[in-house]
Amino acid sequence: MEEKVSAAPRGAAAPQRADSPNLVRLEREGGGVDAVVQVTKQGFVFVLDRDTGASLFPVEERPVPRSDVPGERTSPTQPFPSAPPPLVPQRLADADLYAPTPEHHEACREKLAELRNDGLFTPPSEPGSVVYPFAAGGANWSGAAWDPGRQRLFVPVQNLVNVIRLDRVADRATGGGENVWPLRGASLRNVWWLLTGRGTGQRYRVHPVHGRTLLAHEGTPCNAPPWSSLVAVDLARATIAWSASTSVGDGDPGGKSFGPALATASGLVFHAGTERPVLRVHDAATGQRIATFALPAGLHAGPITYRLRPEGKQFLLIAPGGHVGIGSPLGD
Repeated sequence: MEEKVSAAPRGAAAPQRADSPNLVRLEREGGGVDAVVQVTKQGFVFVLDRDTGASLFPVEERPVPRSDVPGERTSPTQPFPSAPPPLVPQRLADADLYAPTPEHHEACREKLAELRNDGLFTPPSEPGSVVYPFAAGGANWSGAAWDPGRQRLFVPVQNLVNVIRLDRVADRATGGGENVWPLRGASLRNVWWLLTGRGTGQRYRVHPVHGRTLLAHEGTPCNAPPWSSLVAVDLARATIAWSASTSVGDGDPGGKSFGPALATASGLVFHAGTERPVLRVHDAATGQRIATFALPAGLHAGPITYRLRPEGKQFLLIAPGGHVGIGSPLGD
């Protein structure tokens, strides 16, 4: 169903999807600027003038790794904002490997050595390519929360690594079959494509099971934790104000986190989203964890807050239901 969102008056925010851009008003020398902010899976923050689309911070087109798949041409450059800094690491080296045991470190080092690892935007390859941040970000559909008084953006981010491998389907562009058909509806042809990759014109494909995997050893990621965080971006200064792990202690390294944050005028930031069913409350100024509330199930929807009367109680409303894919406890 198509969503329709009414235009917001200057300085106000319209209702938004969690992963939509944020409409903000930045206070700068010479007056305020109406801007739109987009966070990305690569961990970038793009800040654009809302009227013209011009970036408020310099953006450079930088050379990026090229595809080594025969016949495939990838863009020679990609845009890199000069500020704010990236929200997550964007390159994995031996020094970044997680070493809970010597055996784990050595296994991860051997795996990394076999992969194509040319940094951000490394294309998929047959031997396998490092994709870091992984396919779920950096930032993802959790989006960002905006605090207009403090001029800060609060972004839930992931910090994990994927290995993307291409399977060769056929040397011919037809995918090895006499006929080529589009994928449409539920049919035996689609099942045949899912099992073999043939029939749609593909020469290479990412296998639905082993084509995209986590860079890990015996289920433990190879890069150092925390594996998810809440990051505060000071847009007035174009800097990272703080980054807080989603870990709740007791050996929890801060695992996957999918769920929007909520920033309040009182200087609190509420965030859940992890496999552990908890709601964390941070100080917006410092990132310090003020409180942690146990929940009956995983919370992956955004909290909201409201008051029924101007001087009445302020309520926080959440809808914890859990998530099978993320692995958090399910509700009823």
